[in-house]
Amino acid sequence: MTTTILGKPLTHKLFAAQVIKELENEAREKMKGKKLTMIDEADEYVTQKIIEYNRLNRWIYEKEEMDQERFLPILKRIKSEAVGEMVDRQAANESQVRQLGMTEDDILFEIELKQLLIDWVELELDESLPARQGLRDAAIGGERMNYSKLIALEDKLKSIRDHEKHLLDIGFNRIPEREKYDKYGYKIEYQPEENRSQDISEELKEVIIHRIQIKREISDEKWRISEEKSKVPNLCYYILYDEYRRPDSNKAVRVVYDPTNSNVIGFEENERVNYRIQHLSKHYLTIMVGVICKINNEYFKDDIETNRKTLKKMNRQTKKISIPEKRELILMGKSEGLTNEQISKQLGKGFKLRTVERYSK
Repeated sequence: MTTTILGKPLTHKLFAAQVIKELENEAREKMKGKKLTMIDEADEYVTQKIIEYNRLNRWIYEKEEMDQERFLPILKRIKSEAVGEMVDRQAANESQVRQLGMTEDDILFEIELKQLLIDWVELELDESLPARQGLRDAAIGGERMNYSKLIALEDKLKSIRDHEKHLLDIGFNRIPEREKYDKYGYKIEYQPEENRSQDISEELKEVIIHRIQIKREISDEKWRISEEKSKVPNLCYYILYDEYRRPDSNKAVRVVYDPTNSNVIGFEENERVNYRIQHLSKHYLTIMVGVICKINNEYFKDDIETNRKTLKKMNRQTKKISIPEKRELILMGKSEGLTNEQISKQLGKGFKLRTVERYSK
């Protein structure tokens, strides 16, 4: 992979699309011969996402074509969340995979690609490399994500579901037999069964409506957080300075950050930073690839410009270059970590892709 090799000068621009394409090609190679772990039990979270996906898909289908475009990103996000759960578990239910219009190989590819993205971002953000300082600079304008509303809504949803289950138990007569007499020995007069069932039915209907409403609010809040977190300063702040809870501890680790001079009071814990990176979604990882490419291109801009001028000068002399000289230039590019496509593009006339492939062996 073409990167800033442990801080060595970068002599060509990094393009996020090119980096991701190369990682995708590597993922396809790595997945060959592997099998996805298939589980019999359907994942509850994925099931809910499939229901959301199908419901929204039908709703979008009934809209005008112009309106459909506005909601397709939401549909894509819901599907990504379902696939992301399978990727994180590295296992899937065959029926759920089919319902998402995917195959076992599709999930295997996503598993390999996400791990390669994690490795690339983690390596490039090592504290000794320029990208880490660039991340600190970008984080100055960021802010901590506020999850308080989301947590409150999820707690409310849990309470509503518990109450719904209780009402269903009553409806199916799964409650214990009621006391016939009170503590004074008087007979307890209960509401007639038919009236009681009707009241429970009405209450259950209201609870279900409330549950659906809360789930919509949760979805909206998650979308809001996702949009805010996707902003580069906020994402950089999240990775470096947001509150962190160790997976093996209930104690939160707080890092105090002074945005006025880009200093961390205390220290930057690599374990914490890497933990954040490893638990980013594919969406955020691809954003980080773009951020890192931009930081590196800016940091090494003088070296990149010098190399560009050198290559341009060489390009003007292409007609005079002998085959051994062509081979030497191509091998020079290979030694710098350039791909055949990049060498062909940078050397220009006389260095078509087939020529580069031929002399790079």
